[in-house]
Amino acid sequence: MSTQELYKWYEYYNEEPFLADRIEVQLATVCQMVASFGSKNPPKHKDFMLTGKKDKPKDGKEFEENLKAMFMGVAKVIK
Repeated sequence: MSTQELYKWYEYYNEEPFLADRIEVQLATVCQMVASFGSKNPPKHKDFMLTGKKDKPKDGKEFEENLKAMFMGVAKVIK
């Protein structure tokens, strides 16, 4: 793929996001609306976006701890 073709895809994506990204934006909007209902300090839309997260773990141990924390609820149900 040439650089020119890649740039055209980049421009197209900025105007018309691909399906998975569009769905993520829509789901984040719904989650934000539900979470802010009756709240004095409503969360921001970006708090519900997965691909926009910039918080990367500093090392492998931190990544492992974050991964375990995400699945603790599921692990308790399975046991």
